[in-house]
Amino acid sequence: MRIGVAQINTTPGDFAQMASRIVSLSETAASQGVDLLCFPSTVTTGSLVPFEACATEFVLDAVGALAEAAKSVACPCLVPIPTLELLGRIDCCALLSEGQMSVHDAAGQLMWPGDVVESSRDAGGRPGPVVEARSKRVMFVTQHEGLFDFSLGPRDVDVVVFAPALGTAFDEPDSLLGVDLSHTAYPYLASALESWLVVVSPVGGYGTQVFPGGSCVLSPSGSVVDCARSLDEVLLVTDLLEPESPEAPRELAKGDRHAFLWQLLVAGTRDFLHKQGWRHAVLALDGTLSSMVAAAIATDALGPTNVHAIVDAPESVEREAACQRLARNLRIDCRDGSDLAALPPAKEASDLLLRRGIVEAYLASWAAELDGMVLSCADKTSLALGGALHPAAASLAPLGDVLLSDVVALAAQRNTASPVIPDISLPDAEKSRALGRGRFPALAAAPLREVEELVMERYEAGFEPSRSYEEVGFDQELVREATVAMDEAECARLNVPLVLATSQWPVDRVLRPMRMAWHASTAGRGEPLQIDPVRSEYEPDPVADELRRALGLDDEDGSDADGGYGGRRPGRRLRDVAEDDMPADAREALAYLRDFAASGAFDASLPDPDGGLGSDAPADMGNNLTIKDAAGNRWPTPFSAN
Repeated sequence: MRIGVAQINTTPGDFAQMASRIVSLSETAASQGVDLLCFPSTVTTGSLVPFEACATEFVLDAVGALAEAAKSVACPCLVPIPTLELLGRIDCCALLSEGQMSVHDAAGQLMWPGDVVESSRDAGGRPGPVVEARSKRVMFVTQHEGLFDFSLGPRDVDVVVFAPALGTAFDEPDSLLGVDLSHTAYPYLASALESWLVVVSPVGGYGTQVFPGGSCVLSPSGSVVDCARSLDEVLLVTDLLEPESPEAPRELAKGDRHAFLWQLLVAGTRDFLHKQGWRHAVLALDGTLSSMVAAAIATDALGPTNVHAIVDAPESVEREAACQRLARNLRIDCRDGSDLAALPPAKEASDLLLRRGIVEAYLASWAAELDGMVLSCADKTSLALGGALHPAAASLAPLGDVLLSDVVALAAQRNTASPVIPDISLPDAEKSRALGRGRFPALAAAPLREVEELVMERYEAGFEPSRSYEEVGFDQELVREATVAMDEAECARLNVPLVLATSQWPVDRVLRPMRMAWHASTAGRGEPLQIDPVRSEYEPDPVADELRRALGLDDEDGSDADGGYGGRRPGRRLRDVAEDDMPADAREALAYLRDFAASGAFDASLPDPDGGLGSDAPADMGNNLTIKDAAGNRWPTPFSAN
């Protein structure tokens, strides 16, 4: 069987363009002898869905356009229809072949158009529909969970086509197809499935998500047979032929993560503006490194004639000169803030805020004149800790999901191609302003990576910083200031513009209730962290101490009664371990475990004891581990003793 993968970038909802591209690509694929051409999950509707009131009409129009395209395709085409979820269908796809279109779900074939009719064929535990092509059974899947679940059961398909529907997230290795395929789960899944695995990745920006491309084909042995270029439109054609003699997995070049991140931000910025009909971007070069990096990203995305900047850095003559040189190096349209009318001198902090507000008004006026969009230069660290000043008129923050330490690395990465950024250093004054605008001395004095660890513990894992970090060596005052700064920034982040998502948890998706007085307890000490908004001091709670001891959670000496790890023990602290001493995958492994626990994977989902296994359930599944429910029933678990 010869399979084709159409790794393309489309405009959501433009069904005429979609149908035209499907027909055109099918003709090219047919000329190369392709038996089945697979399209990505975004080809019909993008990564977003319309309002619920319009859902049915939207789906009907999409499927109608596919039915018209089916009359002209030159080879069989497999096209996902993710928005059928709005009508109660999951993992649906359309097969366009020989002038006809058939729509399939996991239970079989659906009749369309007309009434939706269930097939009598049972799904057999499959996570997606199965179609026939060249006497091969081809299963279509869009959900990671379904792919993993199917790999654990009986397999009855020859080819699995996986079309991921979520964009790139640097804390999710399986989404980084363009960086290093060996760090993903796909080689393992192909061998576990005992079938060919075809990963069909979209490419480009869809709303705030950015897809990497890098589609690939893996053999039943887990070998990488073929792989498409990342962040580029490609028609990948591959013969599904297992070599007669087993071969080692194909070694793929590992892409530099920051070079890949730069390309993602450029593609996401370009598509965000272009797909909404914008061509010009306007921003403020305020002397910060983030503003200079944002200007370079916008220039790479839109071209220098479409980027316009106001240079205004009154706090530093050197940084203002650096911004002027950057504008000349990038050859972008630039205005000097000092030439703007009614702009007061920045003698006091209040003067700086007033001056920035006037610059924002000029940005909004300039954008309206050009029919363009205002960009914010704020980064994730500054947004989380209340150090960001972004224009109220801004619609997009390209760096809003990028940590400040990564902004520094991006500046260095960009200068390896051409040294356009005059100064890639991070001055202490800029760091202090980013970490709470100079109001938190412990934050300003701490290493930037330590502060960002505290930020990401709340954003990625949803934990209070004190809960996981105080007992491993972080300074108590640093933890307190980080917690107060993030709490105070919650309200301001409600006004954050859209950000290009490069993680699973951008700033606009993680919000605590406004100014909640309660905070999680300090781990292992029995001392709830009470932060007074005025005094901001730690107050140990003796009642909680007594309660923990009464429940047998703590011995008198403060250690855990069961000899566990809750008590504070001497030893090597995490902050004392040099970064070079840690395994390269340590952070990814810990992030995976946190996501696994946070998503509920360790929370037993028990069936009704009267209708299922109940108390007669086997004691274990070969691993001697069981879960005991509230009624005293024991249930087997899939986890090993490890």
